[in-house]
Amino acid sequence: MNTMLKYLAAIALVIGIASATPQSVFAANKKGASKKLPPEPPNHTTVSAISSSSITTARKNASKTYVIDKYATIRVNGNTAPISAVQVGMRVMVGTNSKGEASSIAASAAPAPDKTPAKGKGK
Repeated sequence: MNTMLKYLAAIALVIGIASATPQSVFAANKKGASKKLPPEPPNHTTVSAISSSSITTARKNASKTYVIDKYATIRVNGNTAPISAVQVGMRVMVGTNSKGEASSIAASAAPAPDKTPAKGKGK
């Protein structure tokens, strides 16, 4: 019984010391840590082809074509619109029904490219 009490006391002591120790003690040495890489630019899904009956989307090196359901809801820049308002190059989100057809399409114009010069370049 004495041994068990000593064992429990030792566990309690270790837990107490660990919880009272600042986390920075357990963190990696910041001086030797490698530099963080810059974040990867966002990769948006865009419209690569559109017709009255189908929409093809592209993202990185992959594309997907959807048949457009006849009851699909279509929104362009937040407003209800006909399919003819969706244009190649727009950012898009496609919702599908149980058949895999496009049942909702939300498209928006891609923002204008950033013309701010990169740090350390330009005047």
